[in-house]
Amino acid sequence: MSGKFLELLQEAVPRLSTVAVIDNADNPITRDLARALNTLVPARRLKLDVIELRAAEALAGAFEQARRRAEALVALGAPITLEHKEQVTKLAARHRLPAIFLQGNYVEAVGLQSYGADLAAMRRRGAE
Repeated sequence: MSGKFLELLQEAVPRLSTVAVIDNADNPITRDLARALNTLVPARRLKLDVIELRAAEALAGAFEQARRRAEALVALGAPITLEHKEQVTKLAARHRLPAIFLQGNYVEAVGLQSYGADLAAMRRRGAE
């Protein structure tokens, strides 16, 4: 999945050189995704700028950092960003950062694009 995030962002931003990743290193899932992204960026001639986010109050500052240091953004779906998805998508738009999200519900909240499993469909299938 990490490679697809980068591929889709490079299609959306042809002169992409640096990708900001909003991550919470305390979350093992997003930590592993950030590590996978880090191993893939050299082959795509990109740089990765990981921005740690541990509290919702730091969202605006994280996006300000991302805007200064990158041309696009990957939000890995940490609980903080998921809980505040409307704010996250608005901040990405305000800072003119093309972003890709792990879950589709960010797109429903006016995010640019997502790539990941349809969690609602997975729950329905699990219930069956």
